[in-house]
Amino acid sequence: MTNKIQKILNKINQSIITQSDINAVLKVFKSGFLSRPEGGPCVKHFENEMTKILGQKYCYTTNSGTSALHLAIASLGLNKGDEVIVPALANIADCSVVLQEGGVPIFADINIDDFNIDPESIKNKLTPSPNRII
Repeated sequence: MTNKIQKILNKINQSIITQSDINAVLKVFKSGFLSRPEGGPCVKHFENEMTKILGQKYCYTTNSGTSALHLAIASLGLNKGDEVIVPALANIADCSVVLQEGGVPIFADINIDDFNIDPESIKNKLTPSPNRII
């Protein structure tokens, strides 16, 4: 494996979990609020804080990034066959939620420096079909 590829893999797999994150998760585990519909006090606190930060009237949490992404895509009202541009290096959820809503995922390349979708690649993927971008 080349040095450049190893550096990229190291960057992708780098852990960003801090001790503070671990302590916050332990606090929730110890609270007993793991699967209640209302989410418990930590969820309510988070939603209230995000409402303030975002300047919105409401803020709702989901149980996973996949659920959040599915909710966002479902809210677009895709028509069968509508194209959604997705990053080629991503979680399978980026594609599966598009497919679940009847859309067609169109893969765009990523920027090798930061692993985000490459704006130049997006330009090359745009078509007359209504386009959305994840």
